[in-house]
Formats: sequence, structure tokens, C-alpha cells
Amino acid sequence: MIIALMATLANAYEVAYAETGDPHAWPTMPVYWQAHPSARPAYIGEGDSNFAMYNAVAAWEEVDQVDISFVPVQPGNDSLVRNHISWTTPWPYPDDQLALATRWVTTDGRIQSFEIFVNAEREDWATDGFGHDLQAALTHEVGHGLGLEHSMDAEATMYPTTDEREVYRRYLATDDRQGARFLYPPFENLGCQVAPAAQHGGWLAIVPAALMLFGRRRRQSS
Repeated sequence: MIIALMATLANAYEVAYAETGDPHAWPTMPVYWQAHPSARPAYIGEGDSNFAMYNAVAAWEEVDQVDISFVPVQPGNDSLVRNHISWTTPWPYPDDQLALATRWVTTDGRIQSFEIFVNAEREDWATDGFGHDLQAALTHEVGHGLGLEHSMDAEATMYPTTDEREVYRRYLATDDRQGARFLYPPFENLGCQVAPAAQHGGWLAIVPAALMLFGRRRRQSS
């Protein structure tokens, strides 16, 4: 059985660790990926869907001082890629989940592939800022595909919940960027290591990114 342990660092972001103590991260770059917009709801145009997907990926590439790069693969070249962002229907997860990411990792934490599923049955997606922002949700899920868990920073893209009109989550917060730099330091800094803090449980090697999802923010009960 392959177990991954999640640890909280000094910052608000969280990463997952394999039994070996290595964080979940891609061993090499670039990451090849493919967009699947065909099952999108009718009120979301294919161009808007693709725009959100491509910009969600680009947000992580634009972090300075990191080694992160993606290469899109056109349909018809499926044998070249194992990483997908797909609209999904019927939706097999709870209705209040906007999207979910799953990643496959080796026993020493090397990410092999990811799948990002987008709930095509919701009627409140938006690309114009008036509903649940598609690009913001996808940027969050791509973060999971890179190995990040949730952040306790309420302003971060990797915060576990979102609400309508939170377009600002398209743009990475300082905490998101710090998490990316921890997992993917520039080549000259690979000798620098950060010790993990307290451990917070674990899950199996096919990691449903801690049930990473963007869902409707719940009201706190008194």
C-alpha cells in the first residue's frame, strides 16, 4: 500500500509527502496536457472554455523563480499525453463540488499524471465574473495537479472553497507562489531543502488531491 502524508509548512500552503519523505512533484518538465471541452454546458462557449483552461495553466508557468512549464497537446495525439482537463457529465461526485483533481504518484512522490474533472451539470459557471468563475476554479485544480494541497490563506487561489464572483482567484496570491517555489525551485537551488512540519494523515497513491474541490462556501454555524 502506498501512503502519502500531508504536511503544513511555515506558510499557509500545504503539500503532500510520500512515505520516503519526498513531496509530491513532477520529476521533469514540461508537463504535456490536453483540453476536453466537448461536454461543457451549452451556455459556456468552446472558446471561453479553452481560454479558461489555457490561462489556468499559464498562471502557474508565470510564477518567477520556478521550474514549471506545460505543453498543450491537440486532440488526435492522445497517446502522447496522460494529463487531461475535462468537462464531466454525468457528475459522479457531490452536487456542490465545482471541480476535482486526481493525481497519480510513485512511492517516492513523483507525479506521473493528473486528471481534472469539471462539473458540467452546474448552471452557475461564468467567464464574465457573475457566477462561479471557471478560470479561477481551474487554476485551483491545476495547482493540485502540480502537487499542492489546500492553503489556509483565505485570499489564496488554493483556499479550499470559493464563492460566486471571486474572479481574483484567477491570479495567484503570494502564498500560492511560495508553494510553487517550494515544489519547483530553480535548478541552481535544488540543494536547498525544507523540513516538513507536523503530519496530517494520509491517503492512497491514486490521490484524489485531498478531495480537492472548489465548492460553494458553506456558512459557518454558531
